[in-house]
Amino acid sequence: MRTLIILVFLVCFSAPQWAQQRAQGMAISYELPQGWKVMQEEYGTLLLGHETIPGFILLQEHGYNGQDMVVAEMAEGVQEEGILLSPTHGIRQLDNGDYFAEYQGQVQGQAAKAVAVTSMSKLWQIGGVMVMTMVNRDLFTPQHQELAIRIAQSIQYHPFMDAQAQQWAQLVKGRMLVYLDSYSSSTTLSGSDGDYAGENSVSMSTREEVHLCSNGQFAIQNDSSSSLSMSGPMGMGNTDRDQSQNQGLWALMNINNTPVFRLLYTDGSVEYHAVEDYREDKIYIGGKAYTIAAGNRCQ
Repeated sequence: MRTLIILVFLVCFSAPQWAQQRAQGMAISYELPQGWKVMQEEYGTLLLGHETIPGFILLQEHGYNGQDMVVAEMAEGVQEEGILLSPTHGIRQLDNGDYFAEYQGQVQGQAAKAVAVTSMSKLWQIGGVMVMTMVNRDLFTPQHQELAIRIAQSIQYHPFMDAQAQQWAQLVKGRMLVYLDSYSSSTTLSGSDGDYAGENSVSMSTREEVHLCSNGQFAIQNDSSSSLSMSGPMGMGNTDRDQSQNQGLWALMNINNTPVFRLLYTDGSVEYHAVEDYREDKIYIGGKAYTIAAGNRCQ
């Protein structure tokens, strides 16, 4: 009888079971306690919820490079639409090397409290995953903090590119993707007497180059221009030109049998761009047709 009582006690009051999960939109595995489920999953982001425990858990990929960048980014808090959270204490490092911070503020007008744990990947060398638990301030318990720490500690990082992705990458490695777009129109102007009074002309052009180097680096160069001219008695003209450039590291991932570009920018931000189609030496991304051309900036 005593043995039976002990067994019942262990079943009823033991800690919840944790199960290994493989993320669909990130190159990681992680452990999830019983009762928590994936509510929403996008490239680089996971949102977890529970039927009875208040709050949610967010797993967000980051591209922070080194301790100084991690601490600076975590110290900024969270400032997004409807969310304003500020750290209540300094950022501290846990025994396993993860970075920990507590936050308080407002979420959709409600007082909220959050805990964030930022993990760094040795495999990726740059970047990792931040785990944040967030809940109404009055409902926050030590369990929310332990969840963030435990999930972050359980994360296992995987290579971005499997065999299929490496095969896809051979099509673009050392080359550049070029997107071109242009538009022009003109309108004839008439005076009050119906006679010719001039002409308005508008033209716009865009050129985007994405250089995908064989060493894993990328550079994006955008060049756009627009002009407006008016002929006739009130003739005038104006031309604007805008140039920008970004760079970082790229990888091509196989996510649910879809090629997805992962771009890690030097500012620590991470973007994912799924390939929608490939035909006639063109790659279609975000509704744009990029021509695969010989690279002239890197190999």
